This record gives sequence, C-alpha cells and structure tokens, in this order.
Amino acid sequence: MVLLARGGKIKKPKIALVIAPVWDTDLPPIAPAYLTASLQKEGFNADIIDFNVRLKEKKALRKKIMEWSQYVHGYNFFLGLVFPEYLTIEENNFTREIEGLVRQWAGEILDSGYNVIGFTIYNSSALLSLLLARRIKQESEKTLIVFGGPDCARWMRGDFFIRTGFVDAVVLGEGEATIVELTDSVDGGEGFDAVPGSVINRRGEIIYGRDRPLIKDLDTIPFPTFDRLPIASYGNETIFPILTSRGCTMNCSFCNEQVYWNKYRERSPINVFNEFKYQKERHGVFHFRTNDSLINGNVKRLGKICDLIIENELEVYWGGYARTGGMTPELLAKMYEAGCRYLLYGIDSASQPVIDRMNKRTKIEDMQKVLEWTKKAGILVHTCWITGFPTERQEDFEASVKFIKENANLIDSFVVVPCRIKESIDLYNNPEDYNLVIDKVEIDVPEPLADMVKYLPTLSENWRSNEVTNEERKRRTKVLTDLARDLIGEGSYYRGMPFE
Repeated sequence: MVLLARGGKIKKPKIALVIAPVWDTDLPPIAPAYLTASLQKEGFNADIIDFNVRLKEKKALRKKIMEWSQYVHGYNFFLGLVFPEYLTIEENNFTREIEGLVRQWAGEILDSGYNVIGFTIYNSSALLSLLLARRIKQESEKTLIVFGGPDCARWMRGDFFIRTGFVDAVVLGEGEATIVELTDSVDGGEGFDAVPGSVINRRGEIIYGRDRPLIKDLDTIPFPTFDRLPIASYGNETIFPILTSRGCTMNCSFCNEQVYWNKYRERSPINVFNEFKYQKERHGVFHFRTNDSLINGNVKRLGKICDLIIENELEVYWGGYARTGGMTPELLAKMYEAGCRYLLYGIDSASQPVIDRMNKRTKIEDMQKVLEWTKKAGILVHTCWITGFPTERQEDFEASVKFIKENANLIDSFVVVPCRIKESIDLYNNPEDYNLVIDKVEIDVPEPLADMVKYLPTLSENWRSNEVTNEERKRRTKVLTDLARDLIGEGSYYRGMPFE
C-alpha cells in the first residue's frame, strides 16, 4: 500500500529513523543503520537522524536525561515530563533546555516532510523519544510514529508506549522485516496494519499482530548502511559497529540477553568477512567493535573468520564481548593475527559458588588461565564484575577482591556494576531459589494515567536477600570499584583503544 500525493499521484512514505539522547556517541548507531538498509532495499526513502550525537558535549544535560529516563527521581517525575497536563513538576534550567530542544528537533523533522518517524528506543533514550513523539503528534496528527528497539519488548515498556496516545506502532522484536511491512501497510496516511511482530494503536484500539518468527538466515539481511550519518562526529577515531551473531549461547540467571533474542544465531564466516571488507572499502574504516552478546559463541566459526581475514591480508582491528569458555592459546594467537586487539570478559565473580548460582558454567581457575593466555597473545583484557548477587556472602565477595589483587597485572580495565533484577530473568521468575525479596513500586497517578502505567516495569532497586541488602550491595560496589581503580586505573573497553 502507498500514500496518495496531491493530484492522485502515488508515492511511498518518506521515513526518518531517529536516535534520541542518550546513547553511546563513540560509534555510529547500528540499529537504524540495519533498518535503513532493509527499507532502502525495498525502495523506500529512509534517512537516519542522530540527535543523540548532537548533544555529545552536553554532559550535565545527558546525565539528567538518563536519570529521568530510568526513574532515578521517581516515576511521577518521568510521567510529569511526558504528561504535564496530568502531573505537575517543578521546572528548572534542564527541563527548559529540553523543551527548547524538543521544539527545535520536532520542527526540523516536520519541515523535512517525513511521513513516518521511527525511534530506536533504549532504556536511557525513552524519555526524549516520547517527548519528541508527543510534540510531533501535536503539530502533525497524520505523521505516523513507530517505536522499536530493546526497550520495546513486552516485558519492558512496549505495552506502555503503545498506550501513550502518540505512538502508532511498536515493533516487538527484530525490526528489519517488520518495519518494511509496517511502512508498506500505510494507506493514505490513515495508519498501520498490525503486521506480524508489531502492536498498533488504531484510534485508541490496541491491536496485536501475530508473533514474527526469528530471521533464520542472518546472511539475508543487508549490511547496515552508515552513509547518511555524520561519521566524523563519533569519537576521536572512526570505529564502526559490526554484529556477527544474535543472541547468546548461555543463560545466566542475572541476564536477559537470552530472553530478548530467544535463540543464538550466527552469520557465516564469509558474510562477516565481506562486511568487514565492504565497510572498510566504502568508508575507509579500519577499526570495528563487535556488538555481539559474545563473540565466541561458536569458537570454530570465530577461527574461520580469523582465517579469512589473515588469508586475504585484510587490515582491520576489532574486539568485543567474550566468555572465557572455549578460548585456547592457539585461538587467541590467531585472533591477534587477524586484528583482535581487545576482549571484554564477563568474569562477574571470583567465587565458585556464586559463579555456579549465576549459571555461568565455568571454573574460576579456567578464567584465570584465559586471562593469562589473552594477555600473552597481546590482546587487551577488560573485565566486567557484578557485586551483590543475591547469594553472594561476604566470603564470596572477598574472593573477588583477592582475585583482583592477585591478577591486577593481567587486567587492563574493568567495569563494576551492582546486580540488578530485571523482569523476565531467572532471578525475577524464581526469587525463592535465591532467597530473594523483590519490592515493587506503587505508582500513584491521576485516573487518566492509571490504566497506562500498569504496563510500566515497576521493580524497585531495593531488593534484598538473606545474604545481601541494598546498602550492602552499594558498599561492595564501591569497595570493588575503588580497589580496581587503585590497582589498575580507570578505563573503558572501547574508548581510546591502542589499535596498532
């Protein structure tokens, strides 16, 4: 189906894919680049507008936006920004600056004549996306708004977004096929059809499409297109994202990657190699960051990708998330030869009882060996740690402290995060298995919002277990962060990587 232009001439919708603040600004966003490639393949005119990177230097404002998106100041503050007609919040310089930006950006979108506006929604970008969608709808009711991305899963905020009144459709899973079918269903500007993988709001009626099967063959998806992005605006050096697989081979009790992607799928080695080559030739880029949940979900495939890079003498440098399982000195040496320069390992804890309850299916001594092998291969070692897992006793925490002290020479940088409970993960689904008590937030709002907010995830950060209280979790996070900083120094696994 198509839009009718004046005089009866038929045309396809003009689409803008928007990234609102805040999200990573160190490399171009891969999600809208994939969607743009799929839309363009089907003949649609699609552009990417990255408002997020425009606020790159406004650190204080970015921090506020992230806090408000993640309810740091409470649900009512978040809702008051989105629905000021129902909830009153106190204005300040930040809220006034945001109001001005939203007005400016909405005008820019509408002046460009876009018929369909798609937003990629992350937890930290939800607020600005909602404010932009609201403003666009106020000024142009016929303009159609689509939300998609990680925060749009039904167990996240997808069911909430579709009920706000200014979102016409929400993509509930993989977006490449769904966005094409949604856009193709537009008829005369009257709205979308509920295609598989979507939910629509048609004049107040919420209609769910059928579940969409996962894309079986990832090689059929066009390479992401970054042509219309301000490449020079991202980072001090150009780094491109690349996604070689979707999903995770593991099912850790604290993680929702398996829930979100459902099943691990991978691209063929030759398809991955061809994208490295294509992006390098098209954009002159040498450096890549893999966006995979883990780069070594299939170590044989990883080895074949490395073989292709080495055999064809393709000069590229890359790194990404990995688990220690399956790594060998030989594979790591091959990875270095193929351009791998850093790996981020999810160590999470150095206590075997905690590791077992996390369902990581690995041994502490094996992790230590892999750190040694990785360092010896010349690859930078970056580690992630989780503090305050529900079954983490004081002696378990001290085991992590001891491990960091003894292996500081093997670790180049670190990330320390407190254990968080998310809807859909095993900690949430089976709290009794972890002696876990999860508080829920009661949201008191005026009646017009009451039905809508029941679709918001309302888990409190103040969960507790027999072993860990909220305050103890915060204390352990600070202790481990301070220790790692003193021994290793601060760092980030993808900023300022020495890619030579």
